[in-house]
Amino acid sequence: MKNKSTLVFITLCALVPIIFITVAFFGPGKEVPISLQGPNAFGFDDEKITKKYDYIEKKEKEKREKFKKEVEKIWDSYKESTSKTYVSYSNDLTSRSIIDFEKGEVTIEVIVDENESKDGSYNLDLNPDQKINITQIGNVKNIILSINASLIKTITFFALQDKKDDGDQDGSRRGKGLNSKFFRQLNNVLKEKGDDGKPILKDQLVDASGKVVKGMGNTMDFAKSVVNTQTKKVRMHFSKDGKKRTIFSIKIPMSDDHIAKRRDRYKDLIVIEARRFNIPPEIALAIAETESAFNPKAKSHVPAYGLMQLVPKTGARDAYQWIYKKDKYVSGKYLYKPKNNVELGCAYLSMIRHHYFSGIRDDERAYLCAIPAYNTGVGNVSKALVGKANIKEASKKANKMDRDKLYDKLYTDLSSKEAKNYLKKVWTKKENYK
Repeated sequence: MKNKSTLVFITLCALVPIIFITVAFFGPGKEVPISLQGPNAFGFDDEKITKKYDYIEKKEKEKREKFKKEVEKIWDSYKESTSKTYVSYSNDLTSRSIIDFEKGEVTIEVIVDENESKDGSYNLDLNPDQKINITQIGNVKNIILSINASLIKTITFFALQDKKDDGDQDGSRRGKGLNSKFFRQLNNVLKEKGDDGKPILKDQLVDASGKVVKGMGNTMDFAKSVVNTQTKKVRMHFSKDGKKRTIFSIKIPMSDDHIAKRRDRYKDLIVIEARRFNIPPEIALAIAETESAFNPKAKSHVPAYGLMQLVPKTGARDAYQWIYKKDKYVSGKYLYKPKNNVELGCAYLSMIRHHYFSGIRDDERAYLCAIPAYNTGVGNVSKALVGKANIKEASKKANKMDRDKLYDKLYTDLSSKEAKNYLKKVWTKKENYK
């Protein structure tokens, strides 16, 4: 009995310092600091998974930098995919396509060097930034601006070569003409599909007469028609490898309702997931539009993936834990799938509203805080309201303010311009989905 009492006494003595430190640090009414809320906010953090995130992130960064250097050897600028644009290069890097899902245009660029001319006379002496509009590369008489003799030789060479390539309907004979490169690059873009199995440009392009192309049909025929009718621009530059190169480009407009066409692809899915996680569908849709313009191939350099732009290591991981109560490595490939992305995106917004800002009684005020938090983090929203990362105090402050004053306070005091614009865009766009 005596030994038992001694053991209890020793145990209590050991616990007293721990209890004292805990109370002193967190205290009654204090919350866990924001810095402790992240991938391990719900206590499911797995060290092995964290290391995997770090390893993959490092490898992806190395891969990106290597590819960037290869592109910069020949091109005047490096273009890469963003949340609202999709960039793809040919295998030999001599052509690329840039789809701007926000502006609604497709740009196809082809680069050639002086050695590609048959007679070796590909000697271009224009200023590197000079641009020349050409109505048809196959008809030299239609040159709009006056140009020097060496460039005329170059254009004439490609015009003649393009005529030889016109019979290449099925792409089986790989011609060397400029238009052939345009055809192949555009044809590949037209065939590109999202993870839902549908062409990423389905029902979003217009033909020469301005009519929307329904379905893609024979993509090569459409590509040839577009390339032969669109105005081409030319710019010159000296590449890092010391060669003089010429970049030819065309722009293809998308339909006026291109965003609505993509939205309709995903609207039902977003509405279902929003209701599942008890968040307003109109806000979820507005966030998806603001984040990616419903780009099926959305990926930023961060990197963030998918329609609702989730970062695997942080937001996506947190959301997965919020739903499934366990830790998991969430890959970019996983997040590209619309079902997975929308599920985790809606869950993440729900977590912000119903967990972090659960103390805000009114939904409208709560989402005024949750929307910028989706972009910049809960801590930064708290700082904008009360000058420090304290969710409880920030929530109390929000409860005391009317909606307009809360909006103005956040828009004025959020630390980043991006977060301010994000709040404005989402709050405005949500009205379109009610």
